[in-house]
Amino acid sequence: MSLGSAADPNLRAKNEQSQRFRLRPQRRIATLRVGDFIHGGSEYHRHGPTPRIAEKTVSEPGTESKVFRLRGQAVSLLLLAVPIALALSNILPGAASSGWWIAGALGLVACQNKPPSIDRLETVWLVCLLLIPFAAIISLTQSEDPLLGARRLERHLRFALAVPIYFAIRHKSPGTQPLIGVILSFGAIGSGAVALSQVSAGVDRAHGAVHPILFGDTAILLSCVLAALAFAARGWARILFLVAALCGLLATNLSLTRNAFLVLPTAGVLAAFLFQRRGQHRRASGIMLTMILGIGLAFVVLPDAVGHTLRGIEETAAWWQATPGMASTSLGGRLELWALCLELWQQSPVFGIGTGHYLTGLTALTDARQDPLLAVNPNLAAHAHSAYLQSLVAQGLLGFLPLLGVLLLPAIRGWQLSIRAKSRPELACGLCCLGVAGCFLIFGLGEAWNAKNSFTSLFLLAQTPLMAWSSRTLSDPEFLKGQGTPVA
Repeated sequence: MSLGSAADPNLRAKNEQSQRFRLRPQRRIATLRVGDFIHGGSEYHRHGPTPRIAEKTVSEPGTESKVFRLRGQAVSLLLLAVPIALALSNILPGAASSGWWIAGALGLVACQNKPPSIDRLETVWLVCLLLIPFAAIISLTQSEDPLLGARRLERHLRFALAVPIYFAIRHKSPGTQPLIGVILSFGAIGSGAVALSQVSAGVDRAHGAVHPILFGDTAILLSCVLAALAFAARGWARILFLVAALCGLLATNLSLTRNAFLVLPTAGVLAAFLFQRRGQHRRASGIMLTMILGIGLAFVVLPDAVGHTLRGIEETAAWWQATPGMASTSLGGRLELWALCLELWQQSPVFGIGTGHYLTGLTALTDARQDPLLAVNPNLAAHAHSAYLQSLVAQGLLGFLPLLGVLLLPAIRGWQLSIRAKSRPELACGLCCLGVAGCFLIFGLGEAWNAKNSFTSLFLLAQTPLMAWSSRTLSDPEFLKGQGTPVA
């Protein structure tokens, strides 16, 4: 019976047809997965299931995912490397501005596909980014110097340009954390080199000359983040991040900026967070040790340069004490300025006095009170020396509240990822997202970083990809299932 059935050509053809029919759905499913992953499913709907694609799926699993991952990293490189290199170079006045417009255009091109779904926290953060330039435009209409306000408006427009960059990174580029760490490392090393060269050349900060204080401020922010990043990485990345953190702290000590108090508190917060995680005590101790070594490195390696900077600080303090009509310390002068800024804000609490009206309004207020603040030290009153007061005076509550949201929401997102991280990259990205936001939150208390092009670019170029990477990780189904290698 079996031999007869096997020899029957009709029965054999029927068996082959039924076997092909049973295998066809499997091949179609495999083809759909590959097509959806690479071409959005269009290849299957145009030509149907092809044996070539199905065979490639079976014989070379993961090939398409590697291509897609490389393609995403190339998009990351274009979106991040161009503007960050231009912004941190600080060579040409319009370099940071040009880099931002290039990055915004690339972001729009990369967002041609359907944008990814975002949660409520991301939505509020993106709305805050758009509200900051909107508040600047509203305040520009109230300004007595519209030309000056228009020149400063471009700095606020960078917050809006961060939105397409965010969507492009969130949708296209997995694994941007190593690229971010490398670029920030070169920024910290460059800050240390510039600070060292300026101090060695005998630059005197006491008489208003160019000094490395701004590089020191930048280096604080970079080194706090890089120290946390180093102890969540392995191999050459850890060595690079540690060297960069030490170089950044070297620049901090050479400039001895007034914001140097950020170093230990920020490192302490990161260390305290790691101490409460099981098995992270050694990493937390390493972060604190890196900060302490960086603080003492300049005094041991370059005592002459540190001595020169200390003499400059002594001369500056003596100038404050000897000048009539001024406070005896730099902090006292800033407290007086902040009181004047609050009076200016009360003139227009909601919309502010205008982007280009700050100096004219402050001059009118000090003249009416016969205050010698502007006459004796005009550089002190060039800006509010506080990011929050600067935004409150110029744009009112309409600009202040979005700025607060732009800073607070990434800190919350970084905290969420850090406490739920299962792998080294997840922990590193969560700590860096929390560290950048935390640094700028504290940094804004004593410095108007949003009134300077370099600091605005540094914040957006560091925070935008970290926020995108953290949000994508938290929304990943595999992450939500709790899969992944635990952090060792």
